[in-house]
Amino acid sequence: MFDEIQRSKKYLEPVFDKFDTYNWEDAVRNIVQGRWYLLAYPKGALLIEFLQYPRKKTMYILGAGGDLDEITNAQADLERIAKKQGCKDIEIRGRKGWEKVAKRFKGYKTHYVVINKEII
Repeated sequence: MFDEIQRSKKYLEPVFDKFDTYNWEDAVRNIVQGRWYLLAYPKGALLIEFLQYPRKKTMYILGAGGDLDEITNAQADLERIAKKQGCKDIEIRGRKGWEKVAKRFKGYKTHYVVINKEII
């Protein structure tokens, strides 16, 4: 497992550089503790988390990096895992550019956007 985590660092660490919510060390800790799950591919990686809401369970893709074709081709894997875990949907939150990428996934649409204001 640690080999996959280390190999995936080059794909996922840039994701955390864009936001100040988590860093790579936080990701590794969450993976090791079993809170997040790493899907490692030869040229990319995804981090997922399962969110349990009062009325449904959601697979949340909290990070993806690497070869875009490989990431979009992971859709069948993601759907299979989500169904096995009892999820009703898959959610991706990310930069505005992910709206364009979502068109490459079958069945995804913009559900909402997250806006943010930094308080200093």
